[in-house]
Parts: sequence; C-alpha cells; structure tokens
Amino acid sequence: MLSRTICNQSSGKGLNWLEVIGPNRPRPDGKGSSHLYEYGWTLGYRIQPVPTHHSSILNHLETANWHEAPAEQVTGACVSLYLPTWSHWNVIAHTATVRHLSPVEHEEQWRQRLAADWSDLAPVVNAAGQATADITGLAPIGAVTKAVASLRATSVPQTPDTLWYIRSINFSNEDGLYQGVEWELPRTLLTEVGTQISGSLLVSFTETSPPGSGSSSSLIAPDQQNPPILANATLMAGETTLDRLPTNLPFVKLCLPATPETRREPEPERAASDTS
Repeated sequence: MLSRTICNQSSGKGLNWLEVIGPNRPRPDGKGSSHLYEYGWTLGYRIQPVPTHHSSILNHLETANWHEAPAEQVTGACVSLYLPTWSHWNVIAHTATVRHLSPVEHEEQWRQRLAADWSDLAPVVNAAGQATADITGLAPIGAVTKAVASLRATSVPQTPDTLWYIRSINFSNEDGLYQGVEWELPRTLLTEVGTQISGSLLVSFTETSPPGSGSSSSLIAPDQQNPPILANATLMAGETTLDRLPTNLPFVKLCLPATPETRREPEPERAASDTS
C-alpha cells in the first residue's frame, strides 16, 4: 500500500507543487527481516525561458504577464527528504535517482552516459548475484545491488550540462532524529526536462532488537505515534532563496502507517460427533 501527499501553491515565484509518495513502513515480525523500499518525490515548477531576439518593450511585457521565476536568476532547485530514525528499524539509504520522461532534447548524449554507467555496473551486479544473501545485519546484498543498478539505469546521468548531486543530511525535532538526502538540481537540468521533475531514494529496513536502557531518547519507539516522512523544496539564485515549498511550514509531511498484519480467519469449530 502506498501513501502520498501533495503540497501546492500559486505564489507565482517559480515553485508550484511538491508530491511525496512511498510504501507504508513494514511491521516488525521479530525475525530480523529486511525490506527494500523506494520513496519518491515530484516537483512542479515554472521557470521563464531566457528571452532571445526580443525588444526591451516585448521583454518587459513578457516578464509582466508570465508569473514565473526569471530563468536568468535561477541557478537550481534543492529538494530534501527526511526519514525518521526508528528504534526497531535500521534504515539505510542505498541510492538516489532523478527521473525523466524520454526523449529529451539531448537524449542521445544522456544515453551514451547511461551506457557507460551500465558498463561499469554490470560486473558488480553479476558478482552480487553470486554472493550469499544471508549476511548478518544487512539487507540481502544481491537484492540491494540489483535494485541499485536497475534504478541507476533509468536515472538522469551526470553530464556537464546536468551535473546534479546529493548530500546526506540530518536534524532533530520533537519527534526525534531524522536522516535524509538533499538533491541539488541545476537550472540546465530543470529546463531540459520541462516543468516537473521526479526523484527517488532506495532504502532498506532491517529489523533490530530494542535498544538498551542507556540508549538515546532521540530514537523513535515502536509504540510512539507514527512520525511522518518530511520533505521540502527551494528554488535558488546562488545562495538566495527565490521560492520555497511549503511556503508557511517547515515541511511537507507524509504519514506512514505500519503495514497491516496478515490476519487469518479462525477456522470454525467442529462439532463433536455423537457416539453411542
């Protein structure tokens, strides 16, 4: 079961909406199980094309009528996604992606880069397929490597014109400790793909034993109210923020209920047979 949330606005400053989507978190089963999940986001925006071959009057009229962020000011966008640090799950991020709908204007250049990346990944995937999946304390290494390779094969590659990258981030609030990833997306990439762009984060959930009495209280206990996944987005001009989603709150919140347990209907009691 997937959960999703969408935050939209009509500020006319560049950012229109931010969607966060992902599967409900697994329920501990006491067997040390591991799960691979993908959480994603989509950002909608409007960046005014840089005017060319226009008179100053026409340029002024376009700027006045198009309620969009001027492209000559925008240097890029930043999207942040935070996951709670649960006390009963070891959550590890394995890879981050940026998605696009093919073909884009420079698709051939992107495909060449993807082909080179896949050539580098193929030996690793083959080796991982031969490795044992029963490695204590980790998600199955073969499954993780194959999932990483599959996602990277369809992700926007890093080229001189689309040099996106990520950073690992964290912070604490009243719910506890959060860890996550921040995507830095250059303006050239934003204008290449259109007016919306998507990304995702592949994470593994590995069940852990309850923390001892001396453990930090920043870990989120199983019986605590479900903490949400958090996200936000900013449109940047160098170090200056042009626009932000959400506008008046720190984060967009995606609540993740635990996956319901599979319940078996009790078998009807059989009537005792009469004996004579």
